[in-house]
Amino acid sequence: MFTLEHQINPSLICTRIGRIGYLIFKYYCMKQLLLLAMLCAASYAQAQTLEAFVDSQGKIGFKDSTGRVVITPKHKYVYNFTEGMACFGTGEGLNIRYGFMDKTGKEVVAPKYMKTSFYSDGMALVMDEQKKYGFIDKTGKAITAFKYSAAYRFYEGMAAVNVGQIVDEEDEYLEAIGKWGFIDKTGKEVVTLKYSDVGGFKEGMAAVLLGGNIDEDGYKIIGGKWGYINKTGKEIVTPKYDEGYDFFEGLACVQLNGKLGYIDKTGKEVIPLKYDRAFDFMNGLAKVTVGGSPDADGKYIGGKNGVIDKTGKEVLPIKYDNIYDYSADSMAIVEIGRKYGFINKAAKEVIPLKYDYVSPFNYGMASFNTGGTYNAANQITGGKWGFLDLTGKEAIPATLEWVGSNFSDDVALVKTGGKFALINKSGVVVKPISIPAGYMIYPMGTDGRFKVEKQDKSDVFYLDKQGVKTNAAKQVIQ
Repeated sequence: MFTLEHQINPSLICTRIGRIGYLIFKYYCMKQLLLLAMLCAASYAQAQTLEAFVDSQGKIGFKDSTGRVVITPKHKYVYNFTEGMACFGTGEGLNIRYGFMDKTGKEVVAPKYMKTSFYSDGMALVMDEQKKYGFIDKTGKAITAFKYSAAYRFYEGMAAVNVGQIVDEEDEYLEAIGKWGFIDKTGKEVVTLKYSDVGGFKEGMAAVLLGGNIDEDGYKIIGGKWGYINKTGKEIVTPKYDEGYDFFEGLACVQLNGKLGYIDKTGKEVIPLKYDRAFDFMNGLAKVTVGGSPDADGKYIGGKNGVIDKTGKEVLPIKYDNIYDYSADSMAIVEIGRKYGFINKAAKEVIPLKYDYVSPFNYGMASFNTGGTYNAANQITGGKWGFLDLTGKEAIPATLEWVGSNFSDDVALVKTGGKFALINKSGVVVKPISIPAGYMIYPMGTDGRFKVEKQDKSDVFYLDKQGVKTNAAKQVIQ
């Protein structure tokens, strides 16, 4: 919850599906391919239990969960499977052309396209040699003519398409807006191409923009008014808002004259436009902010935060300096004046704001610090550490000197009695960790391992969650 945000300057953080369609290719498929090509060794888990690996020649193949090679390495450029299909590329540099393989490795779609998206609703968006976009199905058959200047992938059986949009040769800047509309999965243009910008369909509705101009940086469209259409193209909400976002749980956040509120699918403003920042509804609740503004980097500064329900009632008073995202344990950190506590899924304050630092809950436990202070780098130093359970009980009292990780697989790395160790949820040392003199150990990384580095940076090794020494850190592609 609370991860989808809207604010006065929505160009900084925008959750509307879509936004300047030509960016979809450059920053999705190409980024994934380049990342894979750069790794000398990489693997990542697939929902379909296929794991990618890179051979000695830098080519990528796939193994199943037993380690059996299912797809022999053949291509340097491959990215993960979606809907049973994976994009692959042949050639180099500007001559790379892309196609698709299935999960047996059969090249179903020949590598002849300059750009591709992943498959969505059984369709993939591709660009031909004339730099025009169209859609293909999983057999490679074109379901539309290659005539579009830009497009988004399919959402809820509808895809946005554009005629007339022009971008520079580097695909960086917008030079002409063109007109947007929508096609269905047969390729029929069911919504007339007349809009300056659109979002994808969400809950049967799509945000659409009439009017507007390209900003001086050439990156986005400014001005115009946003409204909403249904899948027949009927304007359910007449364009009148400065910004319009996706529907979530029957409500959409809209902005007018610098204030945000919510409308229902009839266009009725069910929650007044009075907030300076707002999040999409999830599980019947939304975070809102009064006051504050984004800085030059897009980070929101100041204001007070609270939580409302779908009637606009303040379920959690608007008084908090920060309300952070919910963890997997359905607890969210809240902050007032650098004191931290927790709210539960119902947005009720269940752990008082009395700690100088807390981590998100993981495996039912959250670390805390008392008596520490923040340095210039905004890192907490000193004080004593312990762990809370989900009831708010200090399951491990504040006697620890340092915490290097939250609990994972029922163990956590800590420093106690001047020594590093792995402890269990009762605070009992299950394995001492020996760190050579002159080395530093770092908190757990995103790969689930601890980096141990010599202070002069001449040597580095890694420890896994069991404290076992491993080779160089693996890199995981999501």
